[in-house]
Amino acid sequence: MSDALSKKEQLFLEHKQQGNEAVKALEWHLAIKQYTEALRNAPSHYFQPEGQAALVLSNRSMANLKAGYLDKAMEDASECCRLCPRWSKAYFRRAEVSRYQGRWQLAADDYRRASEQDPEDEHLVRMLKEAEEKAKLAASPLEFLFPWEEQAGLDHRSVWPARCGVGGFLFCVVLAMAQPQELTNGVASFMLAIAGAALGAGVGVCVFMIRDARRRETLSPPQVEVVTSGKGRDIPPDSQADAEQSTDAKKRSRIKGLSKSLKNRAGR
Repeated sequence: MSDALSKKEQLFLEHKQQGNEAVKALEWHLAIKQYTEALRNAPSHYFQPEGQAALVLSNRSMANLKAGYLDKAMEDASECCRLCPRWSKAYFRRAEVSRYQGRWQLAADDYRRASEQDPEDEHLVRMLKEAEEKAKLAASPLEFLFPWEEQAGLDHRSVWPARCGVGGFLFCVVLAMAQPQELTNGVASFMLAIAGAALGAGVGVCVFMIRDARRRETLSPPQVEVVTSGKGRDIPPDSQADAEQSTDAKKRSRIKGLSKSLKNRAGR
């Protein structure tokens, strides 16, 4: 049993390392495949709370997000949060997915949880502030309605056409009451008022569309930049630590070899 478990652990580590290498190369689909194989070969105790599977789930969530698989990224991030409820990066992963889905309140909640676990991380503080502002904007109505407008059954879509239509109608009525010679005919005055109301309603529709478009632009989630190959690209932040550790290990190995060589010469 121990041999089989040891073999599974070895396979887990091999696929995990290959997944990390794929992330460094920005090969997201390959990274997803390798992390999936790592989880498939992971011993059962790796899936216990604070187990090693959480790190792989976090990495696979990032790879799924970068590849554009938002639902799968959310599944991995949520499972990671379940396994490691005190790990800030688990909540950060889930917050990032919610952010790309445009679910700003959920993103703000998870950024807050991550910030509580790591209060010194300034990036988390900035992301939390942005998510809270957009969540507040998303929850607020697009347009303030007066009580009589609500009683009339208007909503944020119809209020501006109604306002501008009434305004155009009243303007034309006042113009007709001025009684210029060309508006002495009552029918002509009425038609002018109707035309003014229609023109005002059209202007109101345009006002609503512009305001709604600006709101949507403000609340729109960021676009996922799907990258299939990382040749010639910078190493992403999540892989920089691994790269630095690898560089440090190589330096230590060279220093150790040089020290050994000097000792051998001194012994001669």
